[in-house]
Amino acid sequence: MKELQKNLKKIVSDIESNLKNQEDVEYVKNQIYNLYNAFIDEFEELENKSTEKVESLLIRYKALEDRMSEIENSIDKIENDIYIVESQEYDFDITCPYCNTELSVDCSEGIKHSVVCPVCNQTIELDWNDHNHHEGCSHGCQDCGNDCEHNCEDEDEEEDDM
Repeated sequence: MKELQKNLKKIVSDIESNLKNQEDVEYVKNQIYNLYNAFIDEFEELENKSTEKVESLLIRYKALEDRMSEIENSIDKIENDIYIVESQEYDFDITCPYCNTELSVDCSEGIKHSVVCPVCNQTIELDWNDHNHHEGCSHGCQDCGNDCEHNCEDEDEEEDDM
């Protein structure tokens, strides 16, 4: 801006030295100042519009950043629920079917297939809904979907005989 004002003063000075009629000098100076003010007004309007757009973008950016943070937190929670980190403890609560005592089972050292109730000393079998697990099966029969030596067809025939 200062450079523009400096150039304007130089132009006005040049006009004053080259025009002889003082009335013409004043007229030209007024027109130049009017033109200068029109440019300044236009620049200020552009600056205001630019500032508004930048502020609008900043608000949208902040909203997107907040939303992204929410999504990342949700993903972190899902990952914590899905993936087991070996350093974490995994406890779950069960109710003893014999005495209705609620107890906590620690699975941080691996999945347990049974626990003993500390109140009634009964063994509680834990069902992990592992429908594909068969005694003596190496997981390849029709039920398992893998190559196993266990012959489930023989089992089916034995069940039919009964």
